[in-house]
Amino acid sequence: REHWRKCCGGGKSMTTRPFTINQFSLKENSDRRAIAAIRCTDAITDSALRQQIEIRSPGVRFIRNLSGQIILTHAPGFEAYREQFDLDSPLSPPPPHQIRLSLSDPSGRYVPREFVLDLPRNPATDAASLASVDSLFSPVDIPLYPSGLLPTNPGWAVVRGTVQNDTTGQRLPWALIRVEVNSNRYLAQADHRGEVMVVAPGLPVTTWSASGGSPGNLGPVTTQEFDATLTVFFDPIVTPLSEDTDFFGTPDPNVSYRPDPDDLNSDRTGLLTGSLNVPLRSGSDRAQPLRFSLTPL
Repeated sequence: REHWRKCCGGGKSMTTRPFTINQFSLKENSDRRAIAAIRCTDAITDSALRQQIEIRSPGVRFIRNLSGQIILTHAPGFEAYREQFDLDSPLSPPPPHQIRLSLSDPSGRYVPREFVLDLPRNPATDAASLASVDSLFSPVDIPLYPSGLLPTNPGWAVVRGTVQNDTTGQRLPWALIRVEVNSNRYLAQADHRGEVMVVAPGLPVTTWSASGGSPGNLGPVTTQEFDATLTVFFDPIVTPLSEDTDFFGTPDPNVSYRPDPDDLNSDRTGLLTGSLNVPLRSGSDRAQPLRFSLTPL
């Protein structure tokens, strides 16, 4: 459509035509510093999680890139550092400190956890620094442990159960389970109800006897089950729950608690512990009570 307008006194006319914003482009510079990169992984497979994981920490802000990494752009103590881009007179990063992150999976497939992140990361770009575990350019892997909602692999050995005190019958929320089987170690994390899914991947389907056989003619099958040792680590600051707790009508006494499995696994001072032997078989998925006799470490 054409719109005609006469110019004042000139008798001339001017034509205006419609246009769309797609005919123009707007460029904008956006500079920001990356303080750290985080990658959430599946604790069983070590693979990076593509689904969105919620991360919360006071004063901390994140963005997500196309590789599935979570980039920390704001953190307490980095206010001046993140706004400085003068390479001729670089600003020194803040002194070493830690921030605590709270992670949760909106789908419920992974158990919530906390993680302590050491800052600042090493920004140097020489070969030795880039290869170090604290390099700014290497993401920090945070393993998340499966809940009972996670789909299982056909080759996994799975035990689902409620972690309980064998003496009192009470549930042990947020308990950490160490699984030792076939010379391997795995971890499992209970949720706020004390429910846990223990997974041992990669167990042989069968074990063959070498006696009476040859390289081309193996002996008979000796076992399809493996004896596993489950060891529990329970933080006594967590309130145990009665075996018949109503999780819909009773307030959670541990609502503000989130476990840090790395901390529970590395510093066990003051924790309660106990062990239990269970048979595991590749491809099996069964439920059974997990009752531990607890003693202080």
